[in-house]
Amino acid sequence: MRFPPKFGNNLLVHRASKFSTYFVSAATLGCVKCIEILHENGAEIDAIDQNGQTPFHQAVAAGQTDCAKLFISFGARLSAQDKRLRCCIHLAVEQGREETLSMLLSETGSNLVNIPDYKQRTSLHYASRADDLKVFMG
Repeated sequence: MRFPPKFGNNLLVHRASKFSTYFVSAATLGCVKCIEILHENGAEIDAIDQNGQTPFHQAVAAGQTDCAKLFISFGARLSAQDKRLRCCIHLAVEQGREETLSMLLSETGSNLVNIPDYKQRTSLHYASRADDLKVFMG
């Protein structure tokens, strides 16, 4: 699949809908092949949306573990934080994405667990609020 020349190298700026880009849509829907095609055609892996989130953040929040792994293999910044200073671990815990969280913890160890958000809450705070500390223990 080739994209028309008008798209240029940053496919992320071209909208699939009013609030979504092609890369974000593929990430949230779990379309690994679409992500591969977009990456091959120069879509910016760490571009951010209006909330400061990257396509990697969106894949994590949606629980699309295979897509998140693919973004990691393409060099997505694991430590990237959104406008509320949440990293991928915060998002996985907040959304209850245990499989994705497990994969992230195996990739990062405990390096991102203690990163505070804008209210100085770590992902452990998020888990305790959700009464879901088992995700860090299992």
